[in-house]
Amino acid sequence: MRQGWRWLGVLIAAVGFLIAWLAPAAQNPQEAESCRLCHRDLTLEPLQSSVHKSLSCTICHVGAKQIPHEQPTDPQICATCHPKTQAYWESVHGRGLLQGVPDVPNCAACHGGHDIRPTSDPNSRVFPFNLPQTCGGCHGNEKLAVAHQIPVPEAYQQYLESVHGQGLLRSGLLVAATCADCHGAHDTLPNSDPRSRLYPSRIPETCGRCHLGVLNEYQASVHGKLPLEQGPVCTNCHQTHAIQPPREKAFQLASVLACADCHPEAFDTYRESYHGQVTTLGYAGVATCADCHGNHQILPPEDPESTLSAANIVSTCQACHSYANANFVAFLPHVRPSDSQTAPPALYGIWLFMTALLFGVFSVFGTHTLLWAVRGYVVPAVAPLLKLLPRRGKRKAAPKTSTEEENHEAQ
Repeated sequence: MRQGWRWLGVLIAAVGFLIAWLAPAAQNPQEAESCRLCHRDLTLEPLQSSVHKSLSCTICHVGAKQIPHEQPTDPQICATCHPKTQAYWESVHGRGLLQGVPDVPNCAACHGGHDIRPTSDPNSRVFPFNLPQTCGGCHGNEKLAVAHQIPVPEAYQQYLESVHGQGLLRSGLLVAATCADCHGAHDTLPNSDPRSRLYPSRIPETCGRCHLGVLNEYQASVHGKLPLEQGPVCTNCHQTHAIQPPREKAFQLASVLACADCHPEAFDTYRESYHGQVTTLGYAGVATCADCHGNHQILPPEDPESTLSAANIVSTCQACHSYANANFVAFLPHVRPSDSQTAPPALYGIWLFMTALLFGVFSVFGTHTLLWAVRGYVVPAVAPLLKLLPRRGKRKAAPKTSTEEENHEAQ
């Protein structure tokens, strides 16, 4: 019996709430016309297509019940009907608003005022196709970026040129990632907050919502098996807003530098190789790190599934060198010949011989060239000066005696 009365009370409360909800709606047209007596710039056209078209003005403008009243609408009023938006007050935007920081976006800044439309409406400010422009109103404004020390002041411009921005705005792919997909909508938090979708350890999870296949490969790789606080994540290789297509030349060249951040020794030996020297010149037609080691599913050579395992290394090299065989893959790409500890003895010996030969050749011919230069340029230049130096006179011969003259004549 008590259970029945309890349900009856719930039903009465629900009916009462429904009546209270619908009552303002019936007053909406007349009330709106009353508001226009003072607010002549108020047009009902946006309101008629809004999700709030059935609501009374005083539902949002609570202070308007008294005249005179304040013009702005308190963002907390939105939470009365939208309790899930309480996350906004914990976000970087909500905290800024509570602290009185100017220019911080509130509900109306993103969703609109009288023209609030459903997220699924193509005319909504937060419809995926329109969301970048909405966020770009602040995150594409250089003055605001400088005034509020926004970490990435050109985030909007970078996104427009990225693979995500081009996919959305140029190709019209609504599945392409937008700002809210990565940063969240109401729960936008700083990257340093562990709850943020872009906290380093959560980035694979965030990107994996769209790139599930890549996420599975990454988690099985040597990078994915490392603690997320230590290993590289998606943004270490692909950047954040300026994400480029992997097939682009610029990305392929930049990927080598990305690997260098964690593998400096391997990078140095790669730069000394033919492949590395060609990429240094700006050519992307030769092998980079990903061509040999793989991209997302990077495995140690001991793993049979690795691209560098004994069973797969020949086919890996044959992707560029069709003539590759077992002898070809015996080449050691990352060895440093000058390192006696890691280089094979024969290779280290050859390095010593070639270094000594090179030093000897340059020493001999360098000395020869130097001496030839002295003979050809220095001596001719100095010779005229030597002629100007005073010389000692020749010693005069003693006068001959008569006996000597007679002997000379007899001879």
